[in-house]
Amino acid sequence: MPPAAAAGPRLPVPRSKTYVGCWTCRGRHVKCDAVRPSCQRCAKSKLRCEGYGIRLSWIRHDGSHKPPRQTRLRFSEQDMSNPVFSPEQIDSALEYLDTVDCGPDGVEAAPFAVFASNRALAEHPDPDPDPDPDRQHVPPDHGLLPLSPETLLVWPGTLEIEDEEAYGEADEDVGYLEATSPASSDLVHSHKHSISMMATQQRLAPLLQPFIASSSPEERQLFHFWVTSASALMIATGHPDNPFRHVYVPLAMAAVGTDRNLVGHRSLLHGIYAWAASSLARLQHVDAEGAKRYHELAAKHYQSCLSCLRQSLLLDDAEQHAPTLGAIVLITTMEMVTGTSSHWRMHLRGGRTWLNGIAPTWQQVGDNQIVYQTFRGLEILGFSHDQNKQLDHSRQQSQSSDTSTSTSTTDLPIRLALEANFYKGDASLYQMEKLFGITKPVFDTISTINHLTQVGYTPTQKELDDLESLILMANPCTLRFPSPTEEIERLIRHHACAFYFACVIHYKRLLQHESPANLQYIVEYGLVHFEAIANTEIETELIASGLLWPLFVAASEAETTDLRRRFIEVFASRERLGIAATSQTRRVVQEIWRRRDRSSHPSKVYRHKVMEEMGLDVLLA
Repeated sequence: MPPAAAAGPRLPVPRSKTYVGCWTCRGRHVKCDAVRPSCQRCAKSKLRCEGYGIRLSWIRHDGSHKPPRQTRLRFSEQDMSNPVFSPEQIDSALEYLDTVDCGPDGVEAAPFAVFASNRALAEHPDPDPDPDPDRQHVPPDHGLLPLSPETLLVWPGTLEIEDEEAYGEADEDVGYLEATSPASSDLVHSHKHSISMMATQQRLAPLLQPFIASSSPEERQLFHFWVTSASALMIATGHPDNPFRHVYVPLAMAAVGTDRNLVGHRSLLHGIYAWAASSLARLQHVDAEGAKRYHELAAKHYQSCLSCLRQSLLLDDAEQHAPTLGAIVLITTMEMVTGTSSHWRMHLRGGRTWLNGIAPTWQQVGDNQIVYQTFRGLEILGFSHDQNKQLDHSRQQSQSSDTSTSTSTTDLPIRLALEANFYKGDASLYQMEKLFGITKPVFDTISTINHLTQVGYTPTQKELDDLESLILMANPCTLRFPSPTEEIERLIRHHACAFYFACVIHYKRLLQHESPANLQYIVEYGLVHFEAIANTEIETELIASGLLWPLFVAASEAETTDLRRRFIEVFASRERLGIAATSQTRRVVQEIWRRRDRSSHPSKVYRHKVMEEMGLDVLLA
């Protein structure tokens, strides 16, 4: 055998390497299965998965720290040298930038780079025949995003809500956020299809500098979190035309940069702060001290919102009606995040009383109509588990859309009750379909069923058959839903079908008093769509919160072990978003199952009675 010295140098073993694993597995130098949001390898090893966000690795200025060979370089060596500039160099660069015309291509003076604004770009159009107007606003995959006018104009896609680094901490002086973005997906890039985006940016441009000057670093952090993440939780389909960004944000920011006392707009701005702080407090990786700080911020802005609301409700200013109602929507839905249920009924009824006292002409504006629809949706779904209670939907609708008759629908047959509860606004302005997947016929039918059960009207069998025929014709499973991307259309269709089957269950249980055992095939049809929604959200990395009402209605009637197990998995996929109402709803559903299993008359165990007996009053929105 030849001596070892005579042998040639040992060749390195070729190894394949990817860069898609979580940071924990990469640090341990083990293969990651790349399951999101937390990999299974970390779970089996009982380790905390650090996620997949982009991280920065700076080289020390003295060059003593060199990156490992396997690290993928995202910058040039010059960029990674982390240069240090003297105060004289910085002052000189700033003076130069103040005097030079940047033109359409921008100008650089280290360490700064200045680009043309939207107005300048309009004067110097891009020669590209197919320009992408949003390209300059796409945030980088890594780094520090300063809360400057340029950053606040960005309407990014979804962020990984379980990664604490996605939100960072506010700098005491400047208000920087350390931000990360997930891997690109079609849904993120679909924002270039948004019709509202450029109009929103143009509306906000003159307001950004006053906002920066008048807001604190904490407020800028909350605002940034709302724009980038929290507002995405307010809709179910991930559609880029999100009114909680493109309508609510401009209305809120109108409160700054003016000498007018726009208390309605200020109430909406404080409502955004309160909602964002409440959501941040419930993030998985926020420590106890940070959660306490966010809770205090939420309480402070909640009180400021209520104070401004009290003043706004006394004004007869049509310009402030939309932001006032928007603020009511936010403080109402905030209870879903915090898990409290003591005030949402008061807010909704107070908002309805106020709406009944003002002229409905303000709703004729498109953006205002969207705000009203979100409020109306909260009413219909929130009060859906009320039986024979005091909410009178016919009076609500007569105030907002048809004041020609004052006849109560309590004594009217189903046909007239259905007509009284129709959404009578401009059909082209109906937004609940693309935002939440609720088609207009299903929306109207749910409203009618709620009304009939609340006023105690007993319909005849023929009337029930007629209503059932209308429900059958409202089946959306074969409809097309024009959308910016195929993924969004698929999500809208799944949500629409889930709502439809929940509507059928709602009708059969409350009006026909059908036994749950006879509804299992409908329950499974709905469950298939809930599972498809969860899978699509994982595939596209979409952070969205579907409405609780259809899930609650369908899951409550599940009887077999397999269906119940699958529903629990759907609930688990939603609970990761930190919405406390989701966990509360799951507990109510499990209590319904327990009582049905022990009851000799399971068909007499109704979901609304169980929730009431548990002392819960969850807003199912």
